[in-house]
Amino acid sequence: MGKNIKFGIAAPVPGVSVKDLIKFSVNTEKLGFHSLWFPDHVLFMAQKICPEVWSVITAAASETKKIQMGTISDPHRMHPAILAQRLSTVDHISNSRIFITLGYGEKMNLDPYGIAWDKPLERVKESVK
Repeated sequence: MGKNIKFGIAAPVPGVSVKDLIKFSVNTEKLGFHSLWFPDHVLFMAQKICPEVWSVITAAASETKKIQMGTISDPHRMHPAILAQRLSTVDHISNSRIFITLGYGEKMNLDPYGIAWDKPLERVKESVK
């Protein structure tokens, strides 16, 4: 039973530079973690750097070999076709080591930018289709 257990870790976002997130990714892989999760937020309460998640994952994938990387994201900020293209591109760069979990999103990440948080379940269904 024990050999089927896989461990992941969350990246230290917000507040860490992209360069340091890449170093963190390399070190996480060296430590033997199965997966690395990056938060996908536009806005944090803390006034610290919060880089765009897929750019960071792409850069980290270029510096690692086997660790799985991904995020929990929402379909409100990106058209499903653009999300699919982005994921396909990062999938090629990473040699199929990425994942995404779709969630409903949060008003705190959308309201400040005038992005509607309406019909969250319908948007997730549309993105999956």
